Amino acid sequence: MHYAERREQIVEFIKKNGRIKAVDLSERFGVSIATARRDLTLLEKDGRIQRTSKGIILEKRSLLELSYGQRESRHILKKQKIAEKALAFIKPDDRLFFNDGTTVMQLARILVKKDMPLVVMTNGLKIADALVYNRQIHVILIGGDLKEFSYASSGPLAELMVSHLNADKAIISADALHPVKGICIHPIAEAMLTMKMISNAGEVLVLGDSSKLGAVATVNTCPWKNVDVLVTDDIEGPGIAQIRKAGVQVV
Repeated sequence: MHYAERREQIVEFIKKNGRIKAVDLSERFGVSIATARRDLTLLEKDGRIQRTSKGIILEKRSLLELSYGQRESRHILKKQKIAEKALAFIKPDDRLFFNDGTTVMQLARILVKKDMPLVVMTNGLKIADALVYNRQIHVILIGGDLKEFSYASSGPLAELMVSHLNADKAIISADALHPVKGICIHPIAEAMLTMKMISNAGEVLVLGDSSKLGAVATVNTCPWKNVDVLVTDDIEGPGIAQIRKAGVQVV
């Protein structure tokens, strides 16, 4: 077995077995303990595992370290169902802000198949690309600094553009939905741009699966008092009662 293939299988083996030791890998892959330790050293340098006094575990990666494709595939069925519910809040001729969230991306995939005239203003390249094939949807791409992590623009130029635009609704997804801190987003520049979208929209709809409930991310982007609707997959999840008390319609 090629060493690169073996290291991929080591990662999968750790996923299935949890915390392990070098001797376990030596026996599983038929290599010396020295070779197993060398593989682990390289995987640790790549940031894929963490070696502790009790054994080897997978490194816990933040959302910032996950590629767009990985983030989009997380909880995909929940995101699709949330997007289907959010569709009920969109009316013909609405002017919409879409931030670059992966749940919002699922909504774009639904909208492109609908017979509904809309104006969609977004900083998400993938979202704009998904919508542009529907001639009834006028897509305005918000330009600025481009980030590989999210395939989205942000920064001062993007914020300046949004400051001159108005929307009926801002439809956003975030990295965390905290009952006290509100809507939270990790990348600072994208959080600032989302703030601009919210301030220039008549209504705010937040889309987020239950894995984000109760979590905290880098930037407190929007308090619940400024949110009209939260669409999620668990209406009894952590902090939902407190979110409702802020006047948010939870769907």
